[in-house]
Amino acid sequence: MVRDFGQPPDKVKVTGVGANYRPEADPSRNWSVPTFLFVGKDWERKNGDLVVRAFRDVRQRHPGATLHLVGGHPPIVEEGVTGHGLLRLEVAEERDRLTHLYQRATAFVMPSLHEPAGFVYAEAQFAGIASIGTTNGGAST
Repeated sequence: MVRDFGQPPDKVKVTGVGANYRPEADPSRNWSVPTFLFVGKDWERKNGDLVVRAFRDVRQRHPGATLHLVGGHPPIVEEGVTGHGLLRLEVAEERDRLTHLYQRATAFVMPSLHEPAGFVYAEAQFAGIASIGTTNGGAST
């Protein structure tokens, strides 16, 4: 901002990416069965179809693996895939369901075609799981 746009240094503030909420990690999580979680409202930009296609390969190697989809996904009829639709953080029951999904997951996956910020990656980190993501856009930082 200072170099490229000529802004005075005292007007520039560096901020990190935060999370919309902080799902707590569950120390009793079962790590022995791959359980993937996808959260994204914009199915196409978040590359949801790729996630489902890649999961088919995972299921061939790990038949017990599961994939949970949260957000604006289309109806998916696929072995091991469960769609949960949109879960709103402001509705306690839905937030609790999302927290439970984060706590059961062994990895978060959202390989967006372009990701401006990637708040959900931070949420996954709070839940104690690794993320499979993208380097396209702001998420890379």
